[in-house]
Amino acid sequence: MELNFPHTKLILNAGSFRKRREKLAVLLGGLNYPHSGSCSFLLSDPRDIFYYTGYMPAGSVFLSAGKEWRLYATSVENEAETAGIEVVYYRKLREIAKRLKGRVGYDEGSLLAAHYNILKRNARLAPAGSLIKRPRAVKDRREVDLMREAVKVTAHAFKSRTSGRTEAQVAKSVEMGFMQRDAGVAFPPIVAAGKNGYYIHHTPSVYKIKPQDMCMVDCGASVGGYCADVTRTFHSEGNRKHVGIYNGLLEVSQTVRDCIRPGVKFSALQEIYRKEMSRHRWKVMHYIGHSIGLEVHEPVERLEAGSVITVEPGVYIKGFGGARIEDMVLVKNSGIEVLTKKIRE
Repeated sequence: MELNFPHTKLILNAGSFRKRREKLAVLLGGLNYPHSGSCSFLLSDPRDIFYYTGYMPAGSVFLSAGKEWRLYATSVENEAETAGIEVVYYRKLREIAKRLKGRVGYDEGSLLAAHYNILKRNARLAPAGSLIKRPRAVKDRREVDLMREAVKVTAHAFKSRTSGRTEAQVAKSVEMGFMQRDAGVAFPPIVAAGKNGYYIHHTPSVYKIKPQDMCMVDCGASVGGYCADVTRTFHSEGNRKHVGIYNGLLEVSQTVRDCIRPGVKFSALQEIYRKEMSRHRWKVMHYIGHSIGLEVHEPVERLEAGSVITVEPGVYIKGFGGARIEDMVLVKNSGIEVLTKKIRE
């Protein structure tokens, strides 16, 4: 199987996914998790299944990992056969439960409670989500290339005017722009102008954006399943308060970026962010960022070469508005690369 994604010459072949499965098998076997001589694993997160097989499920598909690899799917998901590994079709979940024996590691973050109650009948289920997802934390060249393409598509969203249009109109044009370039929408765009900027995840409304408003646009395209996440704040250069807030955020962002390197704990970056915000007498209302890849928000504890994270300091003032600047950063052994550097700040 070969996967050609829009906007890139990148080709992922069956060998790429096989290597990922081999890497996970070595990781799980080496850790002997969860402390049992023999253990299998059941993956239920569609993005994990895509990462290890190249097949993105539409419904409830499960991937058995460990000594044996097989996909459990319903008959409507027969495209799973293109993944190149054994596919076992099921009608009732208890059919899968009968095949599970002994210790089975599962993803506690994605397995539905109703499914858990059925699957646990014949097996001893043990939480293993962090292990299953661990290889996804470090992106290879192919993954980074897909994210670069997603950033290129996202850049077009910040070339359109905002003034004179409603927040909802701007958000819709962003989504249409992504689709016109054969890309997906990683998440519903956030457009927050004027006083609405106080709300961090504001749902775009019919409010018409004025020239004197600060206006946040937070959006991201998706290419080949990989996401971009960028925020820019349009503001009036003639408004001293606007300029002061914006320039202050740029300073905070740069200070945090200067501390990014392999081995640094993400909690340490959060502490630096807190101190910088305190210096400006601004309230911290969210994390400095997050990991990103097949999902917009992915867990991160310690940075490694190949990690891709966002840096997104934000200021939110009730009754006034808000501002946020969000960039995507690739961690390298020799430093960092700001993937969104060419998108206007």
